[in-house]
Amino acid sequence: MKVGVLFLCFMLVATVLVSCSKAGDDVFVPTRTTAIVVINAGPDTLNIYQKGTRLNSGSNLLPGGQYTSLQVSTGSSNFQFKQAGRAELLIDAPFTIDTAAAYTLIVGGRSADKVFLLRDTLPEKDTTYIRFVNASPIESTLEVSVGANFKYQRVAFKKATPFIPVVNGKVALAIRQTSDNRLLADGNLTLTKNYVYTLFTKGVIGGTGTNAFGARILVTRQ
Repeated sequence: MKVGVLFLCFMLVATVLVSCSKAGDDVFVPTRTTAIVVINAGPDTLNIYQKGTRLNSGSNLLPGGQYTSLQVSTGSSNFQFKQAGRAELLIDAPFTIDTAAAYTLIVGGRSADKVFLLRDTLPEKDTTYIRFVNASPIESTLEVSVGANFKYQRVAFKKATPFIPVVNGKVALAIRQTSDNRLLADGNLTLTKNYVYTLFTKGVIGGTGTNAFGARILVTRQ
């Protein structure tokens, strides 16, 4: 009798294990995460959420600021943004994050169509690099020059140039509106040897306060 009872119990356990392995919803799948860069080119101080969970802790994302290694879940999901200190949702945008790739997520305004994801190809650590991102939600394309060998024309909103090697030290910057060659931003940048930079525009032409048009450069990697 005892042998029969033990055999019966073994069969029941085996049946449960088999049925659990066949039911995909019952099998625990660990969540995979990866680090991405997030740049705030919009006018608001933000908090970032994914699947309803806040991702940034301790500090808000200021206008013109960035997180260089924000941990996010991979796969397809929605990213949400809220203004700091407010409970209501400002932006809800779907994106797909692949574990094997590097990304920069950029907020260019106050709606989902102004948030975009760049798949990055980071250069080798052998010299100084810079790229330009048009993160300003304006109709006109932009022309940008940095120093003598970085010149790009007709860069539209949500578009980015490749990372291009440049000389380190002080270099001149000029950003113009393609339609009328109007100078929108200029000045000098001081680039550190072997650093990788992202230069981006923010705001709109004619905007005021944190929504005024401007340019900012941030270190992507050092």
